[in-house]
Amino acid sequence: MTKLTALSPELHKHFKIDATRIEAQGAHERLVPVVIAEFSKLVVQYPVVFAKSEESGEFLCAAVLGFEPKENLFWQEGWRGIYTPLNVMRQPFFVGNENGATVVCIDEHAESVSLDHGDALFDDAGRETTFLTDIKKMLAQLLNAEAETKKFIRVLLNYDLLVAMPLEVTFASGDARSIRGFYTIDEEKLNNLAAEKLVSLQQAKYLGPVYMMIASLGHFYSLIQMKNTRLAERAKN
Repeated sequence: MTKLTALSPELHKHFKIDATRIEAQGAHERLVPVVIAEFSKLVVQYPVVFAKSEESGEFLCAAVLGFEPKENLFWQEGWRGIYTPLNVMRQPFFVGNENGATVVCIDEHAESVSLDHGDALFDDAGRETTFLTDIKKMLAQLLNAEAETKKFIRVLLNYDLLVAMPLEVTFASGDARSIRGFYTIDEEKLNNLAAEKLVSLQQAKYLGPVYMMIASLGHFYSLIQMKNTRLAERAKN
């Protein structure tokens, strides 16, 4: 069970992070939230869609990792993707709020947390290590990128460019899945967008991410093939 605690040298002086276990924390994630700053790396391999947050109900951008709940087809005794999303790599750290101030929190029960081995968070004097400093920089970059991604989504919603993307998938085994909850760019509306709105998207540097998301949908075919391979392997055992 997750246990988030504000990070402090008093409580976490002896905590270490096992880097070999960080990616394992995404092993059972079907979707992972992603930010606009990493689209160019993600679209090489992952389908990137819009989905609604279970907590807030707001739209977010997400990389699709599997078809079933808790299924990550990119995980098989290690992360098989060329690029690992930032929201996986920043584990087990989170940004929280304490008395109106932004604080770094740690999931004390995360698989990557150890008292015996890994990268230390604080030295013997209670000072932050270089490892922790780098983690904080990553969290700050991610926080800024999340704000820009929310702005990107708001603009697309204002222009009515999001459309539901139901998927009907049949695997080689004959097993079929009807998948709902994904959204993508409405290409017809995009192509008929008023000139001033198109210019606005271009000036905001949003057209590139829009077309990257559209192009990334072709990776659903690769994801289906990955699922077929996994089903075939299970059938042999």
